[in-house]
Amino acid sequence: FMTVDVNVDYSSTFGCFLMVQVYLPESFHVDETLVGLLGTPNGDMTDDWMSKPSNGASNIIPPPTSDLERLFSTSYNYCTTNWCQDSSNSLFTLRSDEIFDDINKCAAPYVDTVEAAVSSLVSDPIINQELYDICTYYGNGELNLDLTCVVDGLCGDTNDARNARHDRQDIESTNYQLWHNSNY
Repeated sequence: FMTVDVNVDYSSTFGCFLMVQVYLPESFHVDETLVGLLGTPNGDMTDDWMSKPSNGASNIIPPPTSDLERLFSTSYNYCTTNWCQDSSNSLFTLRSDEIFDDINKCAAPYVDTVEAAVSSLVSDPIINQELYDICTYYGNGELNLDLTCVVDGLCGDTNDARNARHDRQDIESTNYQLWHNSNY
């Protein structure tokens, strides 16, 4: 069975937002040749970054090894280089007062303000110790920093950071439950 989990929440900074998770059963993965922006459904994260298919084939692009690179400029460049569409290939439905160039931001320069703030906090937690403490957790026997939590805390506030941490825990818990149930 396919599971779609939708959570609606409210942030004083970001307003109303959705968190959507889609879980496909193993039977959907067998012989699947689907390739796209989010990779392939084969469970191998090392082949999830791929070029746009050309002549029916995609080239694997080695994904970044650090969370900082997976979230910021490297991923921005990957997406804009490999997955931006022109107006003839776009599936977006525009409002009557819009043209494709109104929504096409593929040529927009990368702005590193948030990336720089996150990098500063990673290298010197005392800058915002409260946020750092909210976003750290133990996993695999070591202290980890949830960078999505940090981003939400820096762009919003500590409540947004706590919400991001809670959402991450929900995702990890659901992934564990689905994996555990599929193996028994």
